[in-house]
Amino acid sequence: MSAATLVLTIDLFGVSVALPTIGRELGGSTSSLQWVTNAYSLSLAALLIPAGRISDLVGRRRVAVLGLVSFALASLACGTAQSMEILIVARAAQGGAAAMIAASALSITSNSVSDENRSLAIGIWTGVSAIGSAIGPLMGGFATDLASWRWFFIVNIGVSVVLAILTYAVVDESVDPSAQTPLDWLGGLLLLIGLSFTTVGIMQGPTSGWGTPVVSGSLVMGLCGLFLFWRHERRTENPLVELNLFSSRSYFGTSVVAFVGNGAYGMFLFFISLYLQQVLDLSALSTGLVFLTFTLPYAAGSPVVGKLQKRVEAPPLLVSGLVVLALSFALFALAGTERGLIAVISGMVVAAIGQALVFNVSGVAAMTSIPREKSGIASGMISTVRQGGSLIGLAAAGALFKTAEVAALEKSVSSSGLRLSSAETAAVSDEISGSPAAAQKLAALSSVDQRQVDEIISDAFVVALRCTMLTFAALMILTAVLARRILKRGVSPVVEN
Repeated sequence: MSAATLVLTIDLFGVSVALPTIGRELGGSTSSLQWVTNAYSLSLAALLIPAGRISDLVGRRRVAVLGLVSFALASLACGTAQSMEILIVARAAQGGAAAMIAASALSITSNSVSDENRSLAIGIWTGVSAIGSAIGPLMGGFATDLASWRWFFIVNIGVSVVLAILTYAVVDESVDPSAQTPLDWLGGLLLLIGLSFTTVGIMQGPTSGWGTPVVSGSLVMGLCGLFLFWRHERRTENPLVELNLFSSRSYFGTSVVAFVGNGAYGMFLFFISLYLQQVLDLSALSTGLVFLTFTLPYAAGSPVVGKLQKRVEAPPLLVSGLVVLALSFALFALAGTERGLIAVISGMVVAAIGQALVFNVSGVAAMTSIPREKSGIASGMISTVRQGGSLIGLAAAGALFKTAEVAALEKSVSSSGLRLSSAETAAVSDEISGSPAAAQKLAALSSVDQRQVDEIISDAFVVALRCTMLTFAALMILTAVLARRILKRGVSPVVEN
């Protein structure tokens, strides 16, 4: 199960480094590259709890094996995709398979050892995840530069098949005898509809227009889906999500921090990767090496945070983590068109400290704020909240970034004496942000020399990046204030159904 989790975390953390190359080869835009990430997060967020319930009912080993085989097939589809559309669908399939693996892996790990060794086993399992996060970007850059981004996915095939065989051979089957209630299929469908349409609406707003039928209709359907999901879960006898857990102020407060923290993480992972490769012209491998300045301190800091939690209460640690994240985004905002590597590395190191605090402390605080008998569903819910944060966070950041980039592009084009229609400006902005393809399209529409075109494209990217980073820095401070007010009131009991 540790090896299976390693595969998932390497895939999750490493794909961001390969995104610019994927976009160039498959003709993608910034929005479509966001979907390469968000399709995975959407499936994982929507299916994680249903997969956990199914594994309790039909057998955790069975679901883990099926997930590993499905992950291998989805990785094959990713590695052989000939269009962005096929790649996005394959990534969604990967996310669904990852949900099956993740939902069953921790339960299998916990049930495979004696009570006195359970904490050690879970610690090893968690530690392997940290290793995957550390080496993922480096492996993504290594595969992309020395072979092809396709090999980053293709390698998963053989590894996943071997792990499926090993899981079937050495893992004992286990079920939850008390999990005999029927699965809430309607709740799962409403959650998927709500998350999907809300994400589509947010991501398409800046390019299609917030008042267009596609965008406004998607947002209305998404919000209606989420409202109907909330209403259904409150009324059904066998809810997919136990909303009553959020009656604990501590669980609610830490869930808010986990949601915002993961959203911020998904945002900077995506846009800093684009910045390093499109503006600073670093290779994918060099970008992976730069990301080590985040992942190595994060992996090393997680055990330190674990020890710190024994002496310091969760609320001040969570608030401190959010403030540190705000500082890291302020450092990212200092990055310019030519000199930005020092700002990025400084931001990476600081972000590692903040993320180690937010991620680790929120997980422990959430689990200790609810009754022990509800630990299984509470763990699944906090994981779903985190994935939902990554999904909505990147979608919102993408909308903000694109709006700021288009405005900056229009201003730069106008000050340069160029005359472009709104349709032509939109055509330029549809390319990957800051990319040579965007510069080539702008050059084709104007008589300005290539150097000035490159400066216009890079300047627009940097302006949008600063706007996004500073907005998220303010969001971290706001969340810190809210978390302090919620969590300082102490723990309230979970209300039973």
